[in-house]
Amino acid sequence: MNIKPALFNWRNTFNKATLLTDITAGISVGIIAIPLSIALAIASGSTPEAGLWTSALAGFVAAFFSGCPQQISGPSATLVVVSYSTISLYGFGGLLTATFLAGIFLIILGLLNLGKTIRYMPYPIIVGFTSGVAFVLAVGQLGDYMGLTLHNPPVQSIGRIVAYIQAIQSLNIYAFMIGTLSVIVIVVWNKWNKKIPGYLIALLFATIVAHVASWPVETIGTRFGNVSASMPPIILPALEFDKIRFLLFPAFTIAFISALETLLSAVVADGATGESHDPGMELIAQGGGNLVSSLIGGLPITGVIARTAANVRSGARTPISGLVHSTVVILCNLVLMPFLSMVPMTALSAVLFIVCFNMVEWKSIKKMIRAPKTDVLIMVTTFVLTVILDLSTAIISSVLLASLLFTARMIRLSSLQDIGENEFVKKEEATAIAYEIDGPLFFGFAHNIKALEKELNAQAELVILDFNKVILIDATGLNALDKLIQTGEGMKINFSFVRVKPHIRSIMDRAGICDNICND
Repeated sequence: MNIKPALFNWRNTFNKATLLTDITAGISVGIIAIPLSIALAIASGSTPEAGLWTSALAGFVAAFFSGCPQQISGPSATLVVVSYSTISLYGFGGLLTATFLAGIFLIILGLLNLGKTIRYMPYPIIVGFTSGVAFVLAVGQLGDYMGLTLHNPPVQSIGRIVAYIQAIQSLNIYAFMIGTLSVIVIVVWNKWNKKIPGYLIALLFATIVAHVASWPVETIGTRFGNVSASMPPIILPALEFDKIRFLLFPAFTIAFISALETLLSAVVADGATGESHDPGMELIAQGGGNLVSSLIGGLPITGVIARTAANVRSGARTPISGLVHSTVVILCNLVLMPFLSMVPMTALSAVLFIVCFNMVEWKSIKKMIRAPKTDVLIMVTTFVLTVILDLSTAIISSVLLASLLFTARMIRLSSLQDIGENEFVKKEEATAIAYEIDGPLFFGFAHNIKALEKELNAQAELVILDFNKVILIDATGLNALDKLIQTGEGMKINFSFVRVKPHIRSIMDRAGICDNICND
């Protein structure tokens, strides 16, 4: 593949007008990213500094090497669940190692140009998965939203809900009130003003109310202490084999989610701008961003759909906007960090509630309900598995289910029919019978060929198979044909394969099946 970041195409896109709009867009998205980075980092089980420096430094690297000019990268809601579970099981060092490995996986995927294959993920799985992640993330925020006193709550959603019910007597009415008001502020403000994000206004509002009224609510400062504004130190991830073998699964999950959301985000940007991104280069950029994030004690990153869409709407056309976005976050880290300790935790939960609500593709779910039952089953199964199990198991199980249902659907659509006397039979002087293969000749259909093998009648001198509707053949299908021919030879029966498409004939030729059998 041609490794060339979109930034290096600046001669084709750069001018004073695009520079101004890119800088403006980058500032706007940077402001949006600040409260989200803090909230997502805390929801992941990390610190506010980790979220901000991830957006700042890892996001800068991803923008510099990006294959999608308008892509904005950073911590994402879809990665919160796997980050939290990894930290719970293996500590923060385990997450750094998993993020490092995920970065390597993403770079390999990019170099092999496998980004195009990831984009073919079945849509019901995407809808069910994102909805499930949104549910799990929202459930995880209920404790802070209500100010509950919890001691090591379970990672899984069902266990968390039980823990909330048991701790309901510790409800902090002040936290609940501030959180509810924050939700209202975000919703109302976003309808009234599109330029300044409601997330930021809600955090300012909640901080002022809690401070002026002296309400006893937990803040970032009371939970994490003084928030440092200094640059993060370089942390080398632990790469011992005993640790890596346990972290391969979380690393795979991070890489898969990052690749999937990144490429979906790039497709959204393409649709809005009419351009075309480089999926391989984009995955390499995300891999580099994750490697950097693991070295600075950050979180896994991905191209974020919401922030990328906001970037495009603000007029961004080149990666300059992504670089400006990260620069804005860096300046926030250095200047505003000491003030973050005053932000109430419940306000951050309110921010994430809105994020979770926006993650769910409500229109798509309504359309999916009217889709074939198998697609609805896949969507619901993915959602349920995402909620009750870990993300890796949910993804693998859902893909397996989708594959099995697709195979079953193809088997039902395929058939082997006796077509009696047709133009090919009439041409033959020998006693002939003809069959039409309708559908792919693959492992799920090969049993029909085996059934025909058992029904061969010695009275027939020639068996004609019409391949006109065969557009795919695999090794199992080839093997079934080979055995059919061998059985026929023992019974003195000849075969004629007619109307074989060129690409099918090429495969059969390589398998040595078409010799003196295939006819035009």
